[in-house]
Amino acid sequence: MWKSSVRGIILNQTNFSLANVPDADIEQDYHNVFSALDELAWFHRIPVLILATATTIFCVARHQKKLDKLDQVKREQFISGASKLPFWGLFNKLISSIALLHYFDNHPY
Repeated sequence: MWKSSVRGIILNQTNFSLANVPDADIEQDYHNVFSALDELAWFHRIPVLILATATTIFCVARHQKKLDKLDQVKREQFISGASKLPFWGLFNKLISSIALLHYFDNHPY
């Protein structure tokens, strides 16, 4: 359940970049971000997973779809509205940083 929120944030941050890379293995990128989150210390990982699960629940309650299944406009609107949640900025920056570091490390374009 929490992975859909992480995918939605990754899509929101990298949508502009992946359009220029035709052979990008997006599933591998997701897997690497999930692995990086799993490698966090438990006292960092548990709050991240709780916030990601809560984000998915709020998104389903509001849009009847998970964050990664929303179209780009609705996803951006939801993420801008979710920025008012406690710790959302840290959560968004963590996911975005992991995704973008992996992206620029593995895609030389």
